[in-house]
Amino acid sequence: MTSDFRLDFIGIGCASSGTTWLYRQLVCHPEICMSRRKELFYFCENPRWGAMSYRYRGPKWLKQRFAHSRPGQICGEITAVYIHAPESAALISQDMPHAKLIVMLRDPVERLYSFYYLLRRIYPLPDCFDDFIKKHPEYVETSLYYKQLSRYYKYFANDSFHYIFYDDLRKKPEEVMSGVYTFLGVDTTVSPANIREKVNPRMTTRSTAMVRFMGGAAQLIKRNRAGVACLQLLGILGIDDLSRNIFMSNWNPSTQYIPNINKDTRKYLVNYYREDIRQLERHTARKLSHWYR
Repeated sequence: MTSDFRLDFIGIGCASSGTTWLYRQLVCHPEICMSRRKELFYFCENPRWGAMSYRYRGPKWLKQRFAHSRPGQICGEITAVYIHAPESAALISQDMPHAKLIVMLRDPVERLYSFYYLLRRIYPLPDCFDDFIKKHPEYVETSLYYKQLSRYYKYFANDSFHYIFYDDLRKKPEEVMSGVYTFLGVDTTVSPANIREKVNPRMTTRSTAMVRFMGGAAQLIKRNRAGVACLQLLGILGIDDLSRNIFMSNWNPSTQYIPNINKDTRKYLVNYYREDIRQLERHTARKLSHWYR
């Protein structure tokens, strides 16, 4: 990086584990400056799920995302795909070697199930979860937390990481945030008014036709150099959030009942994740036996 700007901390994921909730809490702290948009997609080159990398914009662009910061504030951002993108660990280490890293983790089976319903808002995916995991094993791999974090362990010391477990977030959010503030070195007595407010409520899509068209177009554009150049041009013109706004206009709050995961499917996934969970337990010194059920 040619800029002298440095981030103090980065939330690297995981998706569907409470990252939006954490972002909203950190925004409320007077000693912390968060990027105006939650996910910057800067420390990645080709993120999954149709997202566009903004690394080509360079360090000045990154610094401008924090132009609203005040003297004395620490700066941070959260992008949930960083834990999944193979190149992100090396890029963060290269640009921000002293950054503190926040990791949010959730029961891998439950997280995948929740993530499936989130992705269905955007992309044309199978209507059945079992069909989804058969046709898209790359998504199943996103819950192999230790495997993905191992890329970061090559570059960052153990004290660079702070882990937040979704179960704790739901049961004792005040304690969770106090731990985050301690890790970041800011006032631990701050308690946002919305700390127990639910974020990212369940949504359904108004038009499946739009999902098929927009989601398919997003994937096609990313696979084509001309398409990527077009997205970059939109970014330069300042209208790169257009597709995001279109997607969101197609969502409605939902009270639709979501069935439990098929028992055989859960058993298969638990066995798939078992050894990775055990390695994570050893590394974090956190008992995760409830994830085996």
